Amino acid sequence: MAEHYHCFVDPSRVAHPKDKGKVERDVQTVREQFRKLLTLSPDLNIQKANQLIKKWCIEEYGQRDHGTTHLKRVQILSATINKSALFTPKFLQINRVI
Repeated sequence: MAEHYHCFVDPSRVAHPKDKGKVERDVQTVREQFRKLLTLSPDLNIQKANQLIKKWCIEEYGQRDHGTTHLKRVQILSATINKSALFTPKFLQINRVI
């Protein structure tokens, strides 16, 4: 895929969270939300947890303004997905909407 887009994949080092700070911050935020859900509902199963986290990501976290662009995170993600779909090779395209 990197060859298709004429780019270089530069993986970050394992166990070095400062190499990928923006991603690590989002992981921490989702982890905190999951812990809240688990505290409120100790008998939570994986299917229900996935439903609740997905809903939270779209309806709450996704509606917050991004610190730099001041756009809603859901808008940024939608625009990125729609734009990248135009340039994705046919064999990699997935016909599924979040």
